[in-house]
Amino acid sequence: MAEVEETAAAPVAGPEVSKLEEDKENHEENKENEDSDSKETYQTELKLSELKLDSQPSADIEKVTAELVQSRSDLLGRVQTLKKDLQEWRGKLDTQVKTYRQELGELRCTLNSEVEQLRNEFQALRTTLKRQLDATTGLTELGPDSSSEKVNESKENFS
Repeated sequence: MAEVEETAAAPVAGPEVSKLEEDKENHEENKENEDSDSKETYQTELKLSELKLDSQPSADIEKVTAELVQSRSDLLGRVQTLKKDLQEWRGKLDTQVKTYRQELGELRCTLNSEVEQLRNEFQALRTTLKRQLDATTGLTELGPDSSSEKVNESKENFS
């Protein structure tokens, strides 16, 4: 009677084992073409196939499997959403940086032109002051000695 049970069990396990081996061979052939998501799916299916060899699928196993598949889908959705958010954020940041650089360039040009204008005005003031000192010196040479000392003192302070 034990012989009958062994022979009856062998055909049941045989197709499942050959299916498992066939799945492994197919996986090795397609390994280079698969992305990470399909690899994870295959590994999950492979684990499920191995579980089927050990025992018959029950409601608990199917429930856990469904929960795992749902959890995986949720996580993939979150990752995709985060990737999209990151790309949008990066795009906005790049736009802000570009805008700030343009504004900074404009401010730099404005500042340089204002500095140049101030230099020119300062040079004009310096020239005017020298002329006034020269005129004052000429007038003091004609007048009293005390005022010429003040003019010479002013020239020294200016230079």
